[in-house]
Parts: sequence; C-alpha cells; structure tokens
Amino acid sequence: MKKKNGLESISYIYGGEYPVEKKRRTSDGVYYPFLSHTQSKKGRGMMAKSHLHPAVELIYCLSGGGSVWIGKEKFAFGKGALIVIPSGEVHRIEAETDGTTKYIVVQFDADIIRAPELFALEEGVMPSVFSSPVGKEGVLESQNLRGSGIPAKMREIAREYEEKSRGFAFAIRTAICSICLWLMRRCRFEAEGKTDKYLSALFDYVEQNYALEVTSKEAAGICGMSYSYFSRYFKKTVGESFSHYLCAVRIGKAEGLLADTEKSITEIALDVGFSSTSYFIACFRKYKKMSPGEFRHHTGKNL
Repeated sequence: MKKKNGLESISYIYGGEYPVEKKRRTSDGVYYPFLSHTQSKKGRGMMAKSHLHPAVELIYCLSGGGSVWIGKEKFAFGKGALIVIPSGEVHRIEAETDGTTKYIVVQFDADIIRAPELFALEEGVMPSVFSSPVGKEGVLESQNLRGSGIPAKMREIAREYEEKSRGFAFAIRTAICSICLWLMRRCRFEAEGKTDKYLSALFDYVEQNYALEVTSKEAAGICGMSYSYFSRYFKKTVGESFSHYLCAVRIGKAEGLLADTEKSITEIALDVGFSSTSYFIACFRKYKKMSPGEFRHHTGKNL
C-alpha cells in the first residue's frame, strides 16, 4: 500500500462536483471503522482541499489556526479548538498563520456507536451528531471546551490508534462515545423526533426478546397495524426495514458477548437469535466490515 508522510495515502472517487474520500485500510491491511492521524503545515495555505466522506470527522487544533469551510459556511479556528464535520458534508481547511498549524484528525463510521435499541429512548438526538452541524457552531473554541475532557480524549485516540495496544479498539470507541455524549448535551442538538408512540412498545419487546424469532407480521401486530402499513410506517420512521433493525440489534448484542465472554461463535449466534452460524457471520461482516472472529481478535479476546 502506498504511503504518504508515513500515513496511508488517500484515494478519492471522482465524477461529481467534489471528490469523495474512499474508506482506507491501515498499513497492516486491516479495515477499522475509525482512523486517526496528525496533520501539520508550516505557513499559510491549503491543508485539505474540498472533499466529503461518509465518516463523521473531528479535528482538534494543537497549534496555529486557520479557516474551515463546512458546506457553505466559513468558520475560523485557533489552537485548542474542536471542529465537528458531519457525515457527507463538503469541507476544506486552510492554514492562516505564519507559524505551524497542526491538528489531530479522528474519523469514524456512525455504526460504531449506533445502538438502534437506544435511539428511541434518546428522542433521536444521536443521529443529529452525524448528520447536522453543531448547532450554529462549526467550531468550538478552547474556552468552550473547558471541563469537557475532549482535548485529552482526542490525544488519547491518536495515541491508541498509533500504538494499537491490546484493547485499543474499545478504548477508541469509548472515547468517541464520550465525546459525542458531551457534544449532544453541550450543543443541544434538535431532536429529529420524539419516541414514536406506536413503535415504543415494539422497541421494548425487541429489547427483551431479540433472541426469539420475531417476524415483521408479529411486529405489525404488536403495533396494532396491518403488515403492509407497518412495513411502510416503520421504514419511514426508523429509516430501515424491521428485519434490518432487528439484525442490527442482534449484532450489537453479539459484540458484547464476543468481547466479554469466552463463548464460541456458534453459541453466540444462537444466543442472539440467528438460525445458523454461517448466517450470523454473513450479517456480522455486512454490518461491521469484519468477521466475528476478527472482531474478537481486535478487542483482545483472541481465543
């Protein structure tokens, strides 16, 4: 794999108005649902040309300063500032000091903190972290971060990603979740919608019975709807089909068992409701971009 300045080279897909950054694999050939690196430039000039990517991006400025364009908005940033770039938002960064501008970059797939069974309880606020600007603020300056612990967490993520010590993936995920929680509370993201009264009973049922066979027809009955109406209503409200939602819940439960128990892959597949090990592995790979065995290896339980 080609490298640039000791890091993975960035490749883009062209064909539209802006280049789209492709997912990157690390130098060891492993795909991680997050990445981190430090970028620096001496003097004024472009640090990142206009582009976009499906990942959420956090940038913490270590020195210097400049401007970041997020969509059509321009924001100034300085040392100690945090820049939050939502998923799919076109952005570019320019250094505007004569000294060295240096910052930590953390990108992550929203799926790594996605917990479908919790979204209903959180009144839709977490998806807003991934898809909308930080209120009217694209940048939180150092004085706005006092007491947040975010500067230390950004450095921790960069260090964990560089060292890749045992359990580093969980350490990074935990730090990212902590940052998102603080952002959610500090910036008061507007909820996309309150808990749906028709689906709340179903969410509760799935949380308690995810290991059982729960068909879309049964789910429709729990909501008091016809099957055809339920299918349309659930997808419009939640953003995915009920079968995909149930699968995502089961995968989330399986992650915990893979990391915290010594159960076999087959035992875990049955425990969370999959009919076969092969189907479980296929679904896990689809959602997590790696096999259950690879996930267990990266979380430190290499059994």
